[in-house]
Amino acid sequence: MADIEEFLPDVQPFVPGCPNKLIIDAIRNAAIRFCEDTTLIREDLPDSDVLVGIDDYTITASADKKPVGVISYLHDKKPLDIKTEEELDIIDQGWRTSDPGVAFYILQPEPDRIKLNRVPAEQILGGMKVSIATRPLDTATTIDDRIYSEWRDAIKYGALK
Repeated sequence: MADIEEFLPDVQPFVPGCPNKLIIDAIRNAAIRFCEDTTLIREDLPDSDVLVGIDDYTITASADKKPVGVISYLHDKKPLDIKTEEELDIIDQGWRTSDPGVAFYILQPEPDRIKLNRVPAEQILGGMKVSIATRPLDTATTIDDRIYSEWRDAIKYGALK
């Protein structure tokens, strides 16, 4: 992880007299926007169990990160497509009634939640494998090293915007 303060020499010359705290906030906000817009910073979550009767799961990213969205989801080693509520209403009319069965799709109502289109009727140990895009927390003091090494100019210009 790179310390956000490492960006200060890139930004400070363009904003003489500006307090470091404001510059750091602008750098952090630029990094957050960059990660949300590009979904380039990703994380594979540890395998989780699919539980009987539970179709709604919370996604938690590693320290100093927040989920932006699901990139891929494997359910019992099978990929499930991400659908919107409107798409599910057309292709799977029973999804809103919590009918039990085998899930074929997931819904992402919030960046840190996923919902299966069917309530699992059986437990699958380690049956949930999720890959997510992440962004720094609003309070983060560090960001992914790749942002600093590969996209430093993008963050600098985003902070100066």
